[in-house]
Amino acid sequence: MFGDTVHLAIGFALRGPALAPAAAVARAAAATGLSERRAEAAEDVGRALAALERAGLRRAPGPDLQLEYPVAHASGGKLVQGYVDLLGVRDGRVVIVDFKTDAPPAGDVHASHAAYVEQVRGYARILVALGVAREGAVDAGLLFTADGGIRWV
Repeated sequence: MFGDTVHLAIGFALRGPALAPAAAVARAAAATGLSERRAEAAEDVGRALAALERAGLRRAPGPDLQLEYPVAHASGGKLVQGYVDLLGVRDGRVVIVDFKTDAPPAGDVHASHAAYVEQVRGYARILVALGVAREGAVDAGLLFTADGGIRWV
């Protein structure tokens, strides 16, 4: 419930730039039912927005930025599908950012959060396979809201 609230609040704040993190969390919590840890959630949202600002990705959704972007691709007789938390374009490159409310890694994210690394890399492969992005022109990152750091993978 905490993670869902933070994800939803980040989206509310991006769609309404004047909306403070605490107000975005209050709106999101009304939808998710989160009643505790709201101050912590607001801090996470604030750090996430600051990280997106530093990465050149803090803007309202539109043609060059989408939230909860659905992806699906059939490969090897299996359907692979998911939702990219944030899909944007920056400096002519496609950028994938997945929001994580887990504890951030103390060291190498590839070692501590290998499944998440593979998740965003999988999204990148799907976007290339679908022709949404060119091979080698996708940046994929994990934004850990607890410290506001994006780990590019």
